[in-house]
Amino acid sequence: MDPSTTSYYTALSWAFKFDLAISKAHMGLFFNQGQCCCASSRIYVEESIYAEFVEGSVEAAKKRRLGDPFEWDTDQRSYPG
Repeated sequence: MDPSTTSYYTALSWAFKFDLAISKAHMGLFFNQGQCCCASSRIYVEESIYAEFVEGSVEAAKKRRLGDPFEWDTDQRSYPG
């Protein structure tokens, strides 16, 4: 399994670049506001990096910009569908 690709399940290992792993996990979760049939429903993280991943993931989620779907600098928009 290649953890750098997003799918129904995302697996993360200490062997991958940490910031890239968080970025890919968030892409899998938040792509198309999470309204995607292939959005990651689970993220598997090795125990040795779990706490660090959770901390980094929360930090990344807090940085997401919510707002107007017609503004280019908005990361998370409302989804009318």
